[in-house]
Amino acid sequence: MSPAKFLHTCLPFLLLSVLLQTNPSRQLACIFTPKFTVRITNNLPIYTGPLRLHCASKDDDLGYHSISLFGEFKWSFCDRFVGDTLFFCHLWWDAKDGTKTKQFDAFYSEWSPRCVSGVCNWAANEDGVYFTGYNPPEQWQKRYNWENGII
Repeated sequence: MSPAKFLHTCLPFLLLSVLLQTNPSRQLACIFTPKFTVRITNNLPIYTGPLRLHCASKDDDLGYHSISLFGEFKWSFCDRFVGDTLFFCHLWWDAKDGTKTKQFDAFYSEWSPRCVSGVCNWAANEDGVYFTGYNPPEQWQKRYNWENGII
């Protein structure tokens, strides 16, 4: 196939594929980039209310969610073709001594190798927010302390 015919035949398909990948949370079959899943689990004490969260990227607002004890919120997406995917989350819950809150980046393309299995696991525990890139989850590492705050 000549280069001109190749460009004429394949270029529209390649451009369409790249455009489809620009909306990561709605794309299920990742053609040119890796697929990731982010999971946030509520491991807070029984006496607390639900874990509340709001996650978004610059392109996708995943909404507000209330997660019951040991429940989870998760979403899957394709990394953007240019490798600049960023999802951030705001978590909060009612502790005995007031509201605890934390805002953090839940996924960023530059550190995607941390998600060894393609799954980035986050857990809200009483003493902070933990992370592991293994699936099934193991070797949890504390990444953030809770902050006292008002929502």
